[in-house]
Amino acid sequence: MSGKSEKVLRNNKGFTLMETAIYAALIGITLTGFISFALLIAGLKNRVYATTAVDAGARTALNLIARQIRAAEEVISPAPGESGDILELRLADNSILGVAADNGIIILDQDGVTANITGAQTLVSGLSFVNLGSDAAGSIKINFNLSFRNNDSLEWTYGEDYETAVSLRK
Repeated sequence: MSGKSEKVLRNNKGFTLMETAIYAALIGITLTGFISFALLIAGLKNRVYATTAVDAGARTALNLIARQIRAAEEVISPAPGESGDILELRLADNSILGVAADNGIIILDQDGVTANITGAQTLVSGLSFVNLGSDAAGSIKINFNLSFRNNDSLEWTYGEDYETAVSLRK
C-alpha cells in the first residue's frame, strides 16, 4: 500500500455494521429492562392502593359499628343466640339504629336517616351479626368480607375477611 492510502484508512473512525448492530441490541435490552421494571412498579403501586383502601375501609367500619354497639342500651336483633344480616340496637335516646349491607356497602340507619360506612371503592359481602349473649345486653360478633371493586385486573384484586366481637357497656 502506498503512504497516502494508509493515512486514509487510519483516519476512518466510523462504526462497522456489526458494531452498530451490537450497540442497537444492547440499547434495546437495556430499554426493555427499564420498561419492565417501570411496569412492575406501577402494578405494585396499584396492589398497595387496593390493599390500603380495603384495610382502611374495614378499620373505619369496625370502629363505627363497635362504637355504636358499646353505646347501645340493648340489642333488638338478632335475638340472643341467633345470627342475622341486620343488626338493630336501641340507643340511649330510645332511637333504633340499624346496620346492614346494601349493594355492597355497609349502611347505618338511625330512625330513617342513613349513612354509608364503607365507600364506593370497596365491596362488602357476607355481612353477618351473631348475638353471643343470653339477654338483651350481650356481645355481638361481626363477620364480613371486604374487597376492592376492581376492573377485572389482577393487580387491583384484593379482599380480606374480618371478624370481631363487641360487648355492650351495660
